[in-house]
Amino acid sequence: MQNLLEILPLKFLDRLPKPPLSILGMTNDSALWEDGLAERGYALTLLGTPGKISIVLNENPYDALFIHLALVLCRPLKTFLAHVRDLLTPNGTLFICGELVSLNDPKGKIDDCHVKEVIAALYENGFVINTHEEASQPMENSPKSSSVRFHMIFGRKSDLFLRPYRKGDENTILPVFREVFKAQRSMAHWHWKFRDNPYGAYKIAQAVSENGDLAGHYSGYPVPFYASSGNGNSFLSFQIGDIMTLPGFRRLGLGKTSVLGRITEYFHYKFCVDHIPFLYGFVGGSHRKFGERFLGYQYMSEIPFHVLELKQAMSMPVVTWIKNKLYGVRVEEIHDIGSEFNDLFKRAAGNYGMLVKRDAQYMKWRYGDCPDNVHRIFALKRFEKLMGWCVFRLRDSALIWGDALFQEQGERPVRMVLSHVLHAFQGVQRIEAWFSKKPAWWTKVLRQLGFKAADEPNGLVAGVTIFDPSFSLGSVEAKLYYTMGDSDLF
Repeated sequence: MQNLLEILPLKFLDRLPKPPLSILGMTNDSALWEDGLAERGYALTLLGTPGKISIVLNENPYDALFIHLALVLCRPLKTFLAHVRDLLTPNGTLFICGELVSLNDPKGKIDDCHVKEVIAALYENGFVINTHEEASQPMENSPKSSSVRFHMIFGRKSDLFLRPYRKGDENTILPVFREVFKAQRSMAHWHWKFRDNPYGAYKIAQAVSENGDLAGHYSGYPVPFYASSGNGNSFLSFQIGDIMTLPGFRRLGLGKTSVLGRITEYFHYKFCVDHIPFLYGFVGGSHRKFGERFLGYQYMSEIPFHVLELKQAMSMPVVTWIKNKLYGVRVEEIHDIGSEFNDLFKRAAGNYGMLVKRDAQYMKWRYGDCPDNVHRIFALKRFEKLMGWCVFRLRDSALIWGDALFQEQGERPVRMVLSHVLHAFQGVQRIEAWFSKKPAWWTKVLRQLGFKAADEPNGLVAGVTIFDPSFSLGSVEAKLYYTMGDSDLF
């Protein structure tokens, strides 16, 4: 078997144009690279340590540069990569190859720097990454579980820089949002979603040109999840939204090297890897195909869209109404969200599998604090004990049923709430809702209430990007309960 060290120069050569070409190399193994490059006609300059970079800063820029030494010697990484960028011609090629020694360490390190740290730093310092891959071979005279691993990153100099949110960015983001999506969003709404989120603020990636113009935007807001069994009871995820590329930058790069491809990968390595098990979102149109091909999206089945045409009012039998009165059952609109929502979630969560943790803190932030003032919460109580709730908003003549949680697995408590709500909203002709296929008992309740399945009007589908291998698309879809309230469309 060919030694992996001998393969590295060949990997680099595969991505280089034919000579003449000037190449700068930073390596502690000069002979390895001289044999592979200089003899092929490339003008090769070799440096043994990153400290010698200052010697060549005033030289003519190089067409390509490779780094084959411990990046831990190149701290601070940001300063080092800024120098590297200055040494390259426009669109100059960059190759980083780092040796990893591992005893089945699933996270591995690239020369004492995490791979995710290096990739994020490259994007932040004006590089576009074409590919990054890992290769390994067993170590001689070592246990079978030991191996030498190399992580190889191929990129080039770019005129686009990626970075996280900076104070005041919203003053640029909001006008661009209105231009791209043709929709209004207030500053109060933006602050509520991205600044005042109790589960984490400013999970935002920006792509900017060299003169500071906004080229692209990718954001998510953290939400708490609960799983009644399996991969751990509580964890955070991100609900992704507000993804946009400005028109003037949409032809910059293709696929993974497009603005959207770069900013998505940067967001993943900056905020997600080693932090959350998966992120989720609801996509449609051309973004759906692009996301599956280039962004790592995996899709669940089509969003179950439920419609109830109200040809007549939903009512309860008189006997049921009398029993409810006798047993202290009533429906009321909720304006203050208190600890009773925590108690209900503890009792009801096991009925739903895996879901956003709809406790008091979440409900207060998601609906109570939302500055749009469009959500109305109706609760079912029995002798002052909260037994279930629903959230609605009115859109033209349709009542949008955006969220729900009930302790009991049956039709009657849900029908009671809907009967009350339809007296509170006058002139409603239909009820529309998203509700996932799981849990099955909830889908059965919707059918008993008269809801019919229909195509989701915008062709949206629910998708996830998974970072923790203990999760899979199948395991998420088999357990996940989601509603329209889990999107930013409600």
